Amino acid sequence: MITYQVLNALLNVIAVILIPIQFLCWIVFSILDVISFRVFKVIIYIIWLALFGIAILALSFIYERVKFLRVINSIIGIPISIIGFIYLHLLYIGDTNDEKIKLVLFCSVFPYSWHFFKFLKLKTEVVKSFGFNNFLSVLEKQRVSDKGANEYILRLRSDFITQLGSAPNEDE
Repeated sequence: MITYQVLNALLNVIAVILIPIQFLCWIVFSILDVISFRVFKVIIYIIWLALFGIAILALSFIYERVKFLRVINSIIGIPISIIGFIYLHLLYIGDTNDEKIKLVLFCSVFPYSWHFFKFLKLKTEVVKSFGFNNFLSVLEKQRVSDKGANEYILRLRSDFITQLGSAPNEDE
């Protein structure tokens, strides 16, 4: 949970800096996206996935499985998550807001990104994992702090509860 708190504090500071820059980048990259007939968006997504998405997912998985490597994972994962967060805000142009919210949440909830990935895939075995309750509290904090993600998270949570058959917190 300390890793998440450090990451969240750093992302809040960075978000304030990114707001004015983000608008200018969005205009420029939207024009490039239209000129390239949407190929630019695919390239941006593939680069994000190769550089940040797979690394964040792997580090989060190791964080869950190997307890003695958590400090090292945190030291490596926090900068990767921050750079992935900045990359998404400056370069990503999605067709829907849900796509960007999903990827930003993926970076923002590190070290629980593996839980988020399983949550998105509606895999109910994630409920039995070590950090699932921490993940739910982190997701709730994200929902409260980001009004744009609120509806998206509520929809995900209801889909997951429907798949599970009961609320995840009721098992304990």
